[in-house]
Amino acid sequence: MDVPKHRGTRTTSLRDASESSKMEGTGSWDALEWTKIEPISRFVSHGNLDFLLEEEQIVAEGHGVVLVNTDDAGTLMVTNFRLIFLSEGTRKVIALGTIPLATIEKFNKIVSS
Repeated sequence: MDVPKHRGTRTTSLRDASESSKMEGTGSWDALEWTKIEPISRFVSHGNLDFLLEEEQIVAEGHGVVLVNTDDAGTLMVTNFRLIFLSEGTRKVIALGTIPLATIEKFNKIVSS
């Protein structure tokens, strides 16, 4: 039996949002394994990051992040424009698709603490 998706204005906790998205089985990257998050407070030379847009700056990085639905390990970068996942093995950007709000909130809380 399908459960209707309620899109009301009720505030949902991070835990509720995570559990809800797992139950829905949306197929997007709902879960990440977080190991180390580093806010970037100084200029860091990232060398060959040709995928960055003009004027784009990396604000924070999450090292050792694993995309659970694909088992890809790599680095999650937050820039002033977007989230980028750089594969550890190929050093290529992996398209993330739709990003659940709960994931963005979790990353933001980790970076700001």
